[in-house]
Amino acid sequence: MILSGIAQRYAKALHDAALNAGKADEVFADTQSLLGLRTEDKSFQHFIESPQVLTEDKVRVIKTILEGRVSKLVVDLLLLLVEKKRFMFIEEIFEAYRYLYEKEKGIVEVRTITAIPLEDSLKEELKAKLESRINKTVRLKPEVDPDIIGGMILVMEDHILDGSIRYKLEQLRRRLGETRVVDMD
Repeated sequence: MILSGIAQRYAKALHDAALNAGKADEVFADTQSLLGLRTEDKSFQHFIESPQVLTEDKVRVIKTILEGRVSKLVVDLLLLLVEKKRFMFIEEIFEAYRYLYEKEKGIVEVRTITAIPLEDSLKEELKAKLESRINKTVRLKPEVDPDIIGGMILVMEDHILDGSIRYKLEQLRRRLGETRVVDMD
């Protein structure tokens, strides 16, 4: 996911404030819970993002529902986003915060793209091998793409390891296309 500059700035400010307050873990848990709630119940999102609803009403609802239930830093961020009419960036901000939090904790996300779903035992084996190689905690994000035919593609930060059959066939096709055939007659 490519995150906007706005989302990155808000996430960095939230992360810095959470680190300074010693509440990075609490803020992380709150942001992930709110992301889950947001996908489960779209009514809150529609209410907050609706231009017909007054800002004062949005502020009142956020305070009523969330104060005392989530960290003050997260509530303050939500109130600021409502005030600045930037609430539509909330998902990106929370994703950017997750990235900063996990980077601070030494956790790296690795996308595993396979033609069919990986079995749990294979996921655990792959996770263990990757962790021993990069000396970081790995969080696998499995994806299925039947177009790769077989094999696996690993995407980690800015590195791509393509071991898919599709890629190998493309390489073979390219090499065959570059091969010159000489008639010896």
